[in-house]
Amino acid sequence: MKIKRFFIYFSTLIIMGFMVWTLINSPDQLSFATYPFIYVKNADLNALDKQAVNDSLDEFSRENNLVIVKRIVQPTKEGQRFVYQKFGAGDLLRGFPEAPKNIQGISSVFGQYLVIQGELEEQRLANQFYNFGYQVEIFEKESVISIVVAFLAGSSLSVLLILVFTFTALTLVLRIKDLRFAGIRLISGETIWSIIFRSLRSDFVDMIGALLSCILLGWGILVMQGISQDRILLLLFAGQSLYIVLLVFISIILSGIYFFNLKSMNLISIIKGKLPLHRLVGIILFCQFLAMIVIGWGTSRIPLLIYTYQEQQSATKKWDPHEDLVNISFNVGKEINSMEAFDEEAKLWYPFVRDEIEHQNALLVNHNLLNYIFSDVDPQGNRLTDYVPLGNTLFVTPNYLNEQNISVDDILDTQLEDLKQGQFVLLMPEKLKEHSDEYQKLYESHMEMYGLDSGEEDAEILFDFSAVVGYVPNNQLRFIYNHTSISSKQFLLDPIIVIVTPASLGNTFSSRLFWMEMISDYFYLSDFDQTVSKLKEMDLYSSVSTVSNSRQMYYEQYSKLRMELLTLIASTVIGVATSVLLFNSMNLLYFEEFRRDIFIKRLSGLRFLALHQNYLITQLTVILLGFCLTVFITKSLWTSIAACLFFVINGLLILYRQMKSENKLAISVLKGK
Repeated sequence: MKIKRFFIYFSTLIIMGFMVWTLINSPDQLSFATYPFIYVKNADLNALDKQAVNDSLDEFSRENNLVIVKRIVQPTKEGQRFVYQKFGAGDLLRGFPEAPKNIQGISSVFGQYLVIQGELEEQRLANQFYNFGYQVEIFEKESVISIVVAFLAGSSLSVLLILVFTFTALTLVLRIKDLRFAGIRLISGETIWSIIFRSLRSDFVDMIGALLSCILLGWGILVMQGISQDRILLLLFAGQSLYIVLLVFISIILSGIYFFNLKSMNLISIIKGKLPLHRLVGIILFCQFLAMIVIGWGTSRIPLLIYTYQEQQSATKKWDPHEDLVNISFNVGKEINSMEAFDEEAKLWYPFVRDEIEHQNALLVNHNLLNYIFSDVDPQGNRLTDYVPLGNTLFVTPNYLNEQNISVDDILDTQLEDLKQGQFVLLMPEKLKEHSDEYQKLYESHMEMYGLDSGEEDAEILFDFSAVVGYVPNNQLRFIYNHTSISSKQFLLDPIIVIVTPASLGNTFSSRLFWMEMISDYFYLSDFDQTVSKLKEMDLYSSVSTVSNSRQMYYEQYSKLRMELLTLIASTVIGVATSVLLFNSMNLLYFEEFRRDIFIKRLSGLRFLALHQNYLITQLTVILLGFCLTVFITKSLWTSIAACLFFVINGLLILYRQMKSENKLAISVLKGK
């Protein structure tokens, strides 16, 4: 019982740790998700201006005793931060920081609105904005349970499954031990119900104790971190309670099986040791099957995650000097639904991009990783290693060479300082020199798209492109400044480097769209304060959602990857330990049920394999089924073979050890003791 009590407390503590970590990292987002809200996404031609909307909404809130807030994303050096503009006479709730007046002044009408005090149907709030001349979408609040279930993703799901398997195995082992004494208790006058209730009561007491202890501990940690919103604490309570309810459900189900086993056997059979274990054997076989799949899946992912982690880690020294680089994200409330509208927006941003590059305040590093998220081959049949514009190619601005200490000859260096319209520099590794003419034609043909005057199929090319060719040494890893989650790759080996500027691409329709598309993920600005000041100066700040530190975003991805790797390793280790326990449980059941038969067969001269033939066939069948499904899921044959061999060797060793132990009790078994 002590080991089971320890496991209940320990597993509940693990779940608490996962939840507290998630709540600390995103408290305001989770609290926001528990409210319904409306999303103002577009305006009609006759829509009220921002000041009129704010005044009308504030008056509406006061008349109906409401507090309505607008969610605003405030760019900060720490990354994304949500603040709120209040409408009405009440106060903002804890966890809803008020937006500074200057932020309120430059934010647009578009965005998310919710009622945090008072009673109001979302449709009535939406109708107000319809009357103001805006298009609105209504979103229902997320239930607490759905938010908690969202925690169970990725590696945390495997941990939960492993914990459930372990609890099931431990409960079965204890039920087996209870069966040995069930006959004696029945003779002494206890009823079957009282025997079952005894074990359930013990489980419930331990579970309630674990639940209360972990909730108090988790609440204390959250308060120490400055997180005390009621809805956040409710999420913690719901998550812990959901896990405990799951354990209670398993305990009740197993007790039900235990009850039917006792009910189906007469008292004399139980006293003689003929225990009704067939249903329990089936459950443990199923747990073995599931445990093998989980372990096989986890084991197959560990090498991949280690490689990904090492690849991400390899760039830390490259990122560290760039502590001031920032990226811009666009306002989530701004909807652009046509190429013409996109070009109008791009025309507003093009002068900003041009000025920042001309003054050496911005850096372009555009790679093609996005094309290879789901496959090694893109829809055009290209691979990331192919020397084509959509393959092993970097599009950069001239200052990339200085940032990465890439040397070129003096003539080329002079040309880089003043690229004319239609010119671009094509830097190839020395190994491609023999076929340089072919690559020059290929890339010049590709660059012609940036000379188009519109997005129509018959658009005219306004000017031709010509490449200035240069060469760099072979076997060079080029840093690509990847801070996104699309890939862990941080370097490309010997890419072709295409060097462009806004002046060289011209102020064309296609060029403007190119620079507009680059801004969020591939366009790095040199300083937060300077960038924000420039955005305000050019009246672009209201279109910005965040101005995020690039290095910080990289380290956030790095940290998430490290946590995922550690979680996966921990869950796999727990899974391995669970599998040993499961096989021990299976062997215990096997010898409990067939102890006499095993001893008689041994006296008749049967050896180990013949003696346990049926049992071994059963175990091997489970392992082979698990192996086949693991190969299908993981697509990793060698990892699945390793997992299969582990289970086979582990099972044989445990069986051999158990048999030696049983041999010592053989005489007692023969006498029926």
